[in-house]
Amino acid sequence: MKIGGLAEEAGVSAQAIRFYEREGLLPRPERAANGYRQYNPSAAERILLIGAAQAAGFTLAEIRHLPGMEDGRREDCGEMREELDRKIGVVDKQIAALRQARARLVKLRATCDASTSDTCQAVDALRGRGS
Repeated sequence: MKIGGLAEEAGVSAQAIRFYEREGLLPRPERAANGYRQYNPSAAERILLIGAAQAAGFTLAEIRHLPGMEDGRREDCGEMREELDRKIGVVDKQIAALRQARARLVKLRATCDASTSDTCQAVDALRGRGS
């Protein structure tokens, strides 16, 4: 299958496929006599796996090392469980940080409503001069 057919089947651009190859996420395909890349059907499945892992929050660097991404290596549920637990921990920390940031923003916004001065209390607070 040529790159255009693979792109259509996997729902990505040919440019994305070339990028995945350069990044080592997709094995380099064989070349036909005319120089065209020739992909086997498993390439589309691998691209879909990459997309699903990205949608779950994994970075491309993390995806590269996920169980099932190395050719010829059997998937290990225990190893995948560890990766998922690690990623859940990362997401939990991000959620906590976002909640703290939101609380700070709400507090700053409240200073705007309560302000009676000519200067912005929220800006003063960001500068470390106020609330």
